[in-house]
Amino acid sequence: MNRRLFCSNLIAGPVALASVTPGHSQKLRPTSSQTRKPHQLLFAAEALHDLHISMDRGDWSRLCANVLANDYYPAALSMNGTALPEIRVRARGRSSRNARKPGLRVDLEAGGKKSAIPAVAGFVLNNLVSDATLLHDWLAMKVFRKAGISAPRRSFARLFVNNEYGGVYSLGEEIGGSF
Repeated sequence: MNRRLFCSNLIAGPVALASVTPGHSQKLRPTSSQTRKPHQLLFAAEALHDLHISMDRGDWSRLCANVLANDYYPAALSMNGTALPEIRVRARGRSSRNARKPGLRVDLEAGGKKSAIPAVAGFVLNNLVSDATLLHDWLAMKVFRKAGISAPRRSFARLFVNNEYGGVYSLGEEIGGSF
């Protein structure tokens, strides 16, 4: 394959994902005769999710101002039309901590309640600030899985916080007990 054609196709993927009209998430079709489970849909590679986080504006300001802290803040999440009224969010990342576009960890089991998505206690939203293509992480995890190495699943999400667009994020499976 021509190198230029290959590279242009890699770049066009996230651009196409980001250009979908807000509020119109792409519907996923089952790849087999069985319907996918909610956790499979959440991390489906071809997915572009719309995530709407609602939280106190003061809490959001504190999270952004203190991105090096790992303090959790109460919030509500609407994901592709499904409402999760009690979640917690915190800043996350190592070198990618950014006040304008913070990476987030989303805890779906806030207050000891069971997650509304079976087999998913939480997930991470990588801010992709150090990846202009938006693909490095996603491609690396795909290569690891193809090589037989366990790697977290990834999909993409457009994040809205208090109805303000926050950008495209990599929605990732949390590495933990269920992983």
